[in-house]
Amino acid sequence: MKIKAEAKIGIIVLATFLVVYWGINYLKGRNILKKTDVFYTVFNNVQGLDPSAAVMLNGYKVGLISGINFKKESLTDIIVSFSVDHKFNIPKGSLVELFSADMLGTKALQILPANSLEFHNYGDTLKSTVKADMISSLTSEFIPLKESAENLIINLDSVVNSLGFILNVETSMNIQKSFANLESSSRQLNEQLNEGDLKDMLNSLAEFSNTLNNNKEKLDTVFNNMTIISDSIASANIKGLISSANNSFANLAQMLDSINYGQGSLGKFSKDDSVYNNLNASLESLNLLLEDLKENPDRYVQFSIFGGKNKSKKD
Repeated sequence: MKIKAEAKIGIIVLATFLVVYWGINYLKGRNILKKTDVFYTVFNNVQGLDPSAAVMLNGYKVGLISGINFKKESLTDIIVSFSVDHKFNIPKGSLVELFSADMLGTKALQILPANSLEFHNYGDTLKSTVKADMISSLTSEFIPLKESAENLIINLDSVVNSLGFILNVETSMNIQKSFANLESSSRQLNEQLNEGDLKDMLNSLAEFSNTLNNNKEKLDTVFNNMTIISDSIASANIKGLISSANNSFANLAQMLDSINYGQGSLGKFSKDDSVYNNLNASLESLNLLLEDLKENPDRYVQFSIFGGKNKSKKD
């Protein structure tokens, strides 16, 4: 069967179209002959991520970005769709990280797999994260250096101002006067050293130190005795003695108060004259009795060998 020329032209055009379509996708990194699974993730800022950028897994290219679009009725959420070779399974809980693939800051995605035995299905949305690029890291490290440099400049400015204050005429004169006074004091000290007063004082101190050193044993004995006395005082019940003395003085004061107010025998004796008079009268009566006993002992003492015979005769 002979093929017509129009059919040949149509076949050639269709084949050319297919080859061109396959070639364009191949140049973009897509292989339409391989089966892929499409997944989604959401970013607030894609930082210049291009469609057809690579999707990496442990440093190996496993897919491509297939689309970047804003979420409907939102200008803050950007949906990124990416395709992954069908033979690669993505564990559930894995993250999709936006990172810089080279020094120029070309953005790409990499999958951070989780430790799970379950896997995402076709069309699932994975959680996203953003890795700080080198420029951002340098910027974050440069900011403290910038602040330190600013503080250094401020301190240098203060130092320059201080130097300017020091170098003015009045301050220079004051500094010169201070050095002049210092020189005068040094000269006076030198004169005293030459006169020998300070030297004699130092010699006296040296002799005193030698004396102490020579009498070290005696001083040790004195210090030991003082320590013994101090220990004896510390071990004595000083507090108890003082308390007993206070109690004794309190009792004495109470007794004196009782005597002063005429309480008790001593109080009545000191305050009541009748007690004194009665005692005086008793002493006088006793004195008369003793004198009568001395003059007439036979009235009070009777002595007989035979008992009461003499008494009956006498009576």
